[in-house]
Amino acid sequence: MKKVSERLAYKITEGYQAPSLSDVQEETNIFYRKVKVMETGNLSFILGMSSSGLRTTAYLDRHMLLNNINSITMASRWHLPVIINTSVHSSSCKDSNSHNFYNAIKTLQSAGCFQFVAFSAQEEIYLTLIACRVSELSLIPGIVIADYTSKNGEIPEFPSDKKIRTYLGNPDDQIECPTPAQQIIFGTHRRRVPSWYNYDTPVQLGSLKNSKDLAYENAARKKFFQEHLDDTISQAFSEFNDIFDIDIEPVSGGLKNPAAIISYSGRINEMIHEKGSDLDKTDFIKVRQIHPLPKKSIKKYIERRKSVTVLEDSGFIASGHSLISREIADITKESSLKFYSAGFSPDLTHSSLVDAA
Repeated sequence: MKKVSERLAYKITEGYQAPSLSDVQEETNIFYRKVKVMETGNLSFILGMSSSGLRTTAYLDRHMLLNNINSITMASRWHLPVIINTSVHSSSCKDSNSHNFYNAIKTLQSAGCFQFVAFSAQEEIYLTLIACRVSELSLIPGIVIADYTSKNGEIPEFPSDKKIRTYLGNPDDQIECPTPAQQIIFGTHRRRVPSWYNYDTPVQLGSLKNSKDLAYENAARKKFFQEHLDDTISQAFSEFNDIFDIDIEPVSGGLKNPAAIISYSGRINEMIHEKGSDLDKTDFIKVRQIHPLPKKSIKKYIERRKSVTVLEDSGFIASGHSLISREIADITKESSLKFYSAGFSPDLTHSSLVDAA
């Protein structure tokens, strides 16, 4: 949540913003750079810093996400590697229904950013670091969603500064361009966080385009940038697990039972893993990467099963939306397994979940 993202920002970024901050003093990060901070809900602060080559993150509440959809779309169009942390359970939002939150997340998928879901404060730290790595390799902005409730006494452990430096690298390091499209723009090497306003390598950003030109731009971005995103995310997770000696994946769960429940909901994860639920004939598969959906990984977890149930918030489904059900249904079309899409209500209990499974 906000406190976690703020503490991590002071370690790794050169610019951080949030609607409110516990500390507005300048600090020095682990790369020996000053961290500039601002109390604001407008992303223009970090977009300006990112476009000039500085590593940045932000925290936004749910209602501020949609208020900033134009800025997030701009970050995607300008290939700015910014990371936005947000939370399903926000203290500043009176309406904390998860289906309203994920409606906003669904809307933001059109902005062109990737999306991770963290089921604990510890995972939020890990996934924010991974998101930074993915974003700086792909030049695509990312959103890290905290879908867990704070527990008294829960203190996440931050990895060592040395390992973080090894994993992320210095923002102004020269790195090999990881994709052919980037090589066309930068040559064989580029700055890890590109400084787009550079007299040595000038580019044009923010030019006015008509609807036809914007459509061409969007098609080109999907082909030459988004198409590499799955491989980049896999690489970032693999490198993270090797350096930090941790096992975290975009999709994880059991493989032994004929039936499976798939969900990205922190509430369902809490019920199954933290309340001692024992699903004898059903495996629980949790999805931490909801956009783009890691279809190859999910296919590995659902093949050879008899049935698969995707569990999402009933209010979200009732509104005619789905984050993952339709895509997973497409994966199962060529198999003989039974596919179900189900919704859970706000009054779902632990025992009713076990009975249904």
